[in-house]
Amino acid sequence: MDEYAGRWVALIRETDLVAGIGETGPAAFRAARRNRPKAKLKIRYIPDQSGDVLPLSATLGQLRKALARIDQPVYLVGGAVRDAILGRVSNDLDFVVPADGIKTAFKIGDFLRVPAFVLDEERDVGRVVLRKQGIYLDIATFRAGTLEQDLFDRDFTMNAIALPALATTTAELIDPLNGGEDLKNGRLRLAGDQAFINDPVRILRGVRMALKYDIKPEPETAAAMKNAVNLLDQVSIERVRDELLNILNTDGAGGIQMLFEYQLLEVVLPKIQDLIGIQQSEPHFEPVFEHTISVLRWLKKLLNQTIEIDRLAPVIEQLRPHLERSVTGNLQGLDLLWLGALYHDVGKAETQTAEINDDESTRYRFFGHDKVGSKITYDRLRHFHLSSEAVTHSADIVAGHMRPLLLANGPKVTVRAKHRFWKKMGTAGLDICLLSIADNLATHNGTGDAETWNRFFQTVSDLLEHWFTFEDPAVKRDPLVTGRDLIDGLEMKGGPEIGRLLDLIEEAHVAGEVNSLAEAIELARQSVQKRPDEA
Repeated sequence: MDEYAGRWVALIRETDLVAGIGETGPAAFRAARRNRPKAKLKIRYIPDQSGDVLPLSATLGQLRKALARIDQPVYLVGGAVRDAILGRVSNDLDFVVPADGIKTAFKIGDFLRVPAFVLDEERDVGRVVLRKQGIYLDIATFRAGTLEQDLFDRDFTMNAIALPALATTTAELIDPLNGGEDLKNGRLRLAGDQAFINDPVRILRGVRMALKYDIKPEPETAAAMKNAVNLLDQVSIERVRDELLNILNTDGAGGIQMLFEYQLLEVVLPKIQDLIGIQQSEPHFEPVFEHTISVLRWLKKLLNQTIEIDRLAPVIEQLRPHLERSVTGNLQGLDLLWLGALYHDVGKAETQTAEINDDESTRYRFFGHDKVGSKITYDRLRHFHLSSEAVTHSADIVAGHMRPLLLANGPKVTVRAKHRFWKKMGTAGLDICLLSIADNLATHNGTGDAETWNRFFQTVSDLLEHWFTFEDPAVKRDPLVTGRDLIDGLEMKGGPEIGRLLDLIEEAHVAGEVNSLAEAIELARQSVQKRPDEA
């Protein structure tokens, strides 16, 4: 049926003879009904097999019967087409139709008996939810009057490629701007001169695309990115925030470096821009800005487990559920870790002091940079309109990022010290442990001195072991004593002192110093006797 390639056909069931053709399934059905009014028909799309086979999501095949009922052409665009050209399968399924994107989404949802809803009423975009596969199908109306105009109105040529929804080979690619060649040749090129003016957030999307596909903006596009940076002030802060998080999750180190190179940092992350040129002393071998980028790079290696360090892999896997948890604001725990890593040393710009050593070398210090950085982080993330949960947790990561190193450099870490660490940091301590590993590796450009590294890593491992054994809320451990037990046993009134005594008993219980109600009451009695003025 090569002569029908790229068209819908209506076949007579008994003979498979073509009774009608059309641009859509219903159009082919109507044509067949005119020719064969009483024949039993079946509707098929005939893909053009003359090109190379594209690796496409199996979900597209599942849509065949649903799309046969849609009376307008449906085209696949976006990530699935980009990835297919590069030989990858993607379940990022975005479609465009000439009209009625939302209605089309609901028709497909109804046929498949799955949920559908309005995603963007203004742009006429609907979404179909395939929960079992964990896949979303987004269906949007053309941005302009025709498919070609829609493609010309997009951001970059690599995103201005379409494919009929049930096509299977390169023969049916619709690529008026030669975006496929740009993609294969590692070029990021604007689809049109007005791309950034029409939507300035495309500048940040360009950074993400360059990182994801390991390509570079061609000179004119790079110049346009720099010239349009001030237009980002016209974009809602939520959209800027979302693209920033996408960049951090794609390649935080490369992303911050690109934001700097293309003069975007001052607008998007002014407090990170302030770190440029801030020097620091050994054992750091890089200034603060460069060190921040190195931390992000090492953290990505840790998460991807591309570092061969003994005992490291189990630590990462142990923390995986924490990083994949849902966070208020449609975020994941991993987003907060990236933000904590990005801002962990942000307080150093305001706290740097310099001392001249006897040998006339300069010693840089940053007293209180963790506390100052936590406040800056809190304010900046509030500016990004993140949820209170996300803001507070990220700021806590920054506030506590030095604690594992300080514990490792001090005396032997006792059970009490571990308990106090988790009591203070809570679940942010899990991120702190992971960040501290990346921070240490970035400081020494690797593990450095073996003895020092082993002591540090053992401290982090001990902290995590203590959490999962004693402090994790998932670990059920009944308290030895309640506030009522203390009030009755010591004939006290309620108040802050009861809280202090409960904390004291809990710490002693974790340390194995008290193991019964009687011992707990006695410990509380002794503590009260030592503080008669507070009893």
